[in-house]
Amino acid sequence: MRLDLDQPAAWAGPKLKPELELLAAFALAYFRQSLMQYPLPGGDSLESVLVMFGIAHFDLAPLLNAWATSDNPASLLHLKDLLIYWVEPEPDGSAQFTSPFATPVVSKLVASWLQNITVHSTFIQRLESWLLQGPQLSEKDAEDLSEAYEILLNIRPA
Repeated sequence: MRLDLDQPAAWAGPKLKPELELLAAFALAYFRQSLMQYPLPGGDSLESVLVMFGIAHFDLAPLLNAWATSDNPASLLHLKDLLIYWVEPEPDGSAQFTSPFATPVVSKLVASWLQNITVHSTFIQRLESWLLQGPQLSEKDAEDLSEAYEILLNIRPA
């Protein structure tokens, strides 16, 4: 907020484009690093990192794409947290992102991303693989991943 990134008009103009590109590269690098750590330092959640960048008007598409293509245990555990704590499947099969700090735009973007047929099937496959053939998980992690899998099954891809 100190950079006024939440004020898009303050960042308009071609002179500021290189600075915005540098900030976007930082956001992506920071998010990728966060995808490889579970839990995050300081008790943060990946959902809060995503919301932070969304509130600051960063393009979340590269961050969400990085998550969808990240195939490591930490990113899967972050997905589990997102699904269990911050996503509500609706009766019509859509998803609702319920973070109280997210803007409506961020909430809609995250929900739509989870319903994307490619993202949805990738995560279904990844969860199945970890649950059936993955390394030994603690009983708690296995239960949580199973719950996340059930939540994702209740979301209809669009």
